[in-house]
Amino acid sequence: MAETLNKEIQLEDTTQLPQIFGINDAHLRLIGKGLHVRLQARERGLSIQGDPEAVGKAEQLLQELCELMATGYVIDSHDLRLMLRLY
Repeated sequence: MAETLNKEIQLEDTTQLPQIFGINDAHLRLIGKGLHVRLQARERGLSIQGDPEAVGKAEQLLQELCELMATGYVIDSHDLRLMLRLY
């Protein structure tokens, strides 16, 4: 049986959550499908569940998204698809 990791991510800037999640959680679904993980919205962040390597990639992607948004960049689905190609 494959090992499954469940990681809770808390964001300091919760104003980024709507943009990370996307409309109707569309961004979470894109990340989940692209990296083969399960993401669930939480009050101050989200949880990532899946293969440990995939969870690590998802965590790194989310960190990069937060860093981009901190500069004022607005993430859209197109940007996210391009970023997922790098993973």
